[in-house]
Amino acid sequence: MFFYNKKLRLAISMMAIVLVSAACASRLKKAEVSPTANPTEEIAKLEGEIQEGYTRHLDIVDDRNFSKAQSYLNEAKSDLASNQDRKEVLDDVAYGLAYLQAAREKGESRSHQIPAIIEAREKAIAAGARNYPPTQRKIKNLDDDVRSYSKDFAHMSADDIARLQSGYLTGFNSCERIGFGEGYDRRGPLKKGATLCSPSFETGGSRLCVCGEHHPRQPECPRELSASRK
Repeated sequence: MFFYNKKLRLAISMMAIVLVSAACASRLKKAEVSPTANPTEEIAKLEGEIQEGYTRHLDIVDDRNFSKAQSYLNEAKSDLASNQDRKEVLDDVAYGLAYLQAAREKGESRSHQIPAIIEAREKAIAAGARNYPPTQRKIKNLDDDVRSYSKDFAHMSADDIARLQSGYLTGFNSCERIGFGEGYDRRGPLKKGATLCSPSFETGGSRLCVCGEHHPRQPECPRELSASRK
């Protein structure tokens, strides 16, 4: 019985060692950050680089590494706010930088595999797709769909690429708030506090319309965008 318990304890210890080793091996080697660096400044640098990563579409082409970079950024902020040791904060930043660099490397090669989708997404974002609840939901669903292919973009079918490209290119419009006298169409001033809108960018049109409050002398805005103003 004693011999059995001893073997059981040994097996459990060995299993724990294996699990810890696997966890350590799965984590990237942290980036170089000076141990005397200012934690606040290093956090700000990492945050700026992560924001720049969004412009490279890293949040969809390599969400795994990009999300880990964000997690380490949040951990660094939390540790700083709770007055943790400088080394602990800088370690968080260093790991965040490492995962961000990994996302850049994978993201660059993956983006080249789906240029049509990336270009369409850029247009949707520029047109304000993230600014209104209905279009926020739509672009999130499209982004999630792209992420599901991210490990193997090279084997996406032509139909899937066309479907996602079309999804980003339809239903998003550009809007901005204006005041009375600041906006005119060719038939007169717009209502005070109205919203000046242009048709979807893929139409190439220049007709103006008022969303939410329909201008009596103009056609109604696209339903999806009008709903977002209610």
